[in-house]
Amino acid sequence: DNQRTYSNPCQARCDGVNPRECSAGRCDQQPDTCRCTREYKPYCCGDETFSNGCLAECDDNDLEKDCTRGKCSDACACPFILAPVCCSRETSSGRTIQLEFDNQCLASCGDRGFEESECDEGKCDDVGVCTAEYDPYCCD
Repeated sequence: DNQRTYSNPCQARCDGVNPRECSAGRCDQQPDTCRCTREYKPYCCGDETFSNGCLAECDDNDLEKDCTRGKCSDACACPFILAPVCCSRETSSGRTIQLEFDNQCLASCGDRGFEESECDEGKCDDVGVCTAEYDPYCCD
């Protein structure tokens, strides 16, 4: 088992680990069932949108039989969660644009459609700056 507990998501990112692929909490306190990451790659199962395939399967859905990739509705129905992300992309003219969103769902929504790989957790002014906050994350 190659799991490691980081003090917070920023510390994991500084060590080259994507915090979205980690689970909240210390590794030695993780439950044995349904350990899912926080990545946002939605699945629609029935009429319910799940943030990712793992969460859909944990709710007893068969991804191939019961679900389709993407949100159930084309409308941007994002949660009211404040988990800022800073997204950047190079334009066709070679300039880099940088936009801040309240969460990854809002960044991925609509015409802007930023991919997770184009975004970093935190406000644009804070990206790359780690605090001493203890908010443990378990990463493989």
